[in-house]
Amino acid sequence: MEHRATVGVVRVATPPGSQNQATAAAADLPAGPFQETVPITGVGDVQVSVNPARRGTNHLVLNIRDRNAATRDVPEVTAELRLEGVDTEALPVQLTRTNPGQFSAHGLLIPISGTWRLRLRIRVSDLDQTTVDTSIPIR
Repeated sequence: MEHRATVGVVRVATPPGSQNQATAAAADLPAGPFQETVPITGVGDVQVSVNPARRGTNHLVLNIRDRNAATRDVPEVTAELRLEGVDTEALPVQLTRTNPGQFSAHGLLIPISGTWRLRLRIRVSDLDQTTVDTSIPIR
């Protein structure tokens, strides 16, 4: 009796578009959580934490600090996310003040893997505002 092995071929079609390129590139990204300190010119810095830094629901925490690394209260912070390399509208991030100089977004839904640009607009006084950006790898 003779046995023959059958080898099948499966074709996978991938629609064109930048979203697929961003998702494919996510395989090379480090696993979360993500933490980074971003300088704020003339103010100090902002500590950014995203946990678990994966596609789906995440928790974003921001801590604004002065030049001496002490928490600094600011009147307002707004945030948005945009997938790098993709021409789409930014996703607004709903921040809640948790303490003076500290803001968070619980249940932040990041829909696909890739490198996301977080843009923060920080109102440091009644008249002054500054903008900082950082890239966040999402797996």
